[in-house]
Amino acid sequence: MQGIKGWNQIAVFGLLINAYWFSSVASGHTILLAGTWRFALDPRDIGINERWFERVLPETVKLPGSLPAQGIGDDISTNTPWTVAL
Repeated sequence: MQGIKGWNQIAVFGLLINAYWFSSVASGHTILLAGTWRFALDPRDIGINERWFERVLPETVKLPGSLPAQGIGDDISTNTPWTVAL
């Protein structure tokens, strides 16, 4: 299984948070994201151009949970890149 690094790891997290936030705000209801989700790692950033969103993705992840705890991607460390400065 490929590892998630940098922007890819942040993108997966961001997509899940955005899905939760916008669906909850728009409808006024909470949507639970718990369950098994399909995904693909995209370290070469080609998924959009190759239209991966039109196919069944090869990997699965269980939520709630973290990717590293499920053997996916890299452990979070002080060297993990972030998108914002604190």
